[in-house]
Amino acid sequence: AKKYLGRATILYLDVEKDREITREFPLQVVPTYFFYDKNGKTYTPSKKVKEQIEFNEIKNRKTGTSEWIAHMGGLSEAELAVILADLGVK
Repeated sequence: AKKYLGRATILYLDVEKDREITREFPLQVVPTYFFYDKNGKTYTPSKKVKEQIEFNEIKNRKTGTSEWIAHMGGLSEAELAVILADLGVK
């Protein structure tokens, strides 16, 4: 988060301490990463990024519509940099 200060907001939620907030997300694996653009819209990775990093489409349990794009499992710093660059973070 310090490395991207002023360019991106990176939030870490502890599933034990932040139970109220984390209940809002469909967590199956810890860690799970959710990305949003600067307008709060769910990030859809470019084809180039999808070829390098696996993402999962998660549907709303009630409506069946796609609601989240997430990466489940750890990300290296280099992978995170690729995603943030795809989001336009310089």
